[in-house]
Amino acid sequence: MNNREIRNIVKKLCDSTKSGEFEGTWLEFQDVEFMETPIKPVDEFEHSCIYDEVLDKLIVDFSTESMTIELSDRWEKYCLEHDIPFDKFLILNLNAKHDREYLHTVQYFIYRCKNILNNKLPYPLAEEFGAGWDYAWDENYGKIDLNHPKEKIYNCLNYHYHVHRDFVYDWLDDNDLLKYGFVSYKDRGIELPSWYELDEVDGDNCDWSFGTFNPIVTTKSYFNVVTESHHEYAENDGLLISEKTCKALISQPFMVIGNCGLLEYLRENGFETYPELFDESYDNDGDPQKRIEIILEEVKRLCNMDKDELQKIYESVLWKVDHNRNNMKNYKEDPLIERLKKKYPLVDGHSIFNGHKSF
Repeated sequence: MNNREIRNIVKKLCDSTKSGEFEGTWLEFQDVEFMETPIKPVDEFEHSCIYDEVLDKLIVDFSTESMTIELSDRWEKYCLEHDIPFDKFLILNLNAKHDREYLHTVQYFIYRCKNILNNKLPYPLAEEFGAGWDYAWDENYGKIDLNHPKEKIYNCLNYHYHVHRDFVYDWLDDNDLLKYGFVSYKDRGIELPSWYELDEVDGDNCDWSFGTFNPIVTTKSYFNVVTESHHEYAENDGLLISEKTCKALISQPFMVIGNCGLLEYLRENGFETYPELFDESYDNDGDPQKRIEIILEEVKRLCNMDKDELQKIYESVLWKVDHNRNNMKNYKEDPLIERLKKKYPLVDGHSIFNGHKSF
């Protein structure tokens, strides 16, 4: 593509943002003058187009979100209506299960967690009983005393509203299982007791999403019931892994209420899961509601299990937490990302690529 073609496409994409074409999807475009100002600062949620001569494509960094089928269809429709060649794009995104050639899976949250563990990004350090915050640069993020006496069986922390989270909370409530767990759902006004709740994180000093890790309830429970951002019950297709799963991976045993095949994907990428503790057959069940119900039945089973037996199984799998932390620290590099990082390095903390410093 020549200079004029690139600028014409970028203008049309910026027009899509002004007209609200992709409103509510986070797919927004800013007029970043990448041709003349290669170190112009780019905001974390500013998706600039970078022309890559090697691929002869415009690369869009949408790595904090997932291009679902519905969003991909909208993208293709807009491109066709405005004479934009979508085959000249490569969109970096979180969806690890797609069939579109112009999509490239990038595990933004895994890379960000990796950088935190490798002392490249700060993380919040909670004081005892959540009485304030400090910030640290070391490899101890998510590391807890796994042998600490347990007060509850599980933890399940929820912030924003999603229909699958409603299903989970209401099921736990209907089955009288809330008393066995540390359970919150902030958008429904349900918080932990004040001595377990953490202060709000200052997002100017660290990543807000990773700042929500709660070492207090993690230390005092056996396992985490992760309610991921996407689930087919809420008509979110694909396969998304957010900071919620990353925080569980590096801290304690877990089950994930997320997209089908998520555990299999983790194992394929070197992480350990916990079939000794849970029935993980849910991971490949194509029925979204049944998949949630299998997990919740597992929660019920473990809440009613003899505590000595639960403790014995729990202790037998703790080595996996260290394994997952090491795998996270050494997670494989993406050749495309590494090449773009070298081409557009951070200068005074800014770059038109990787301005969020996650890669």
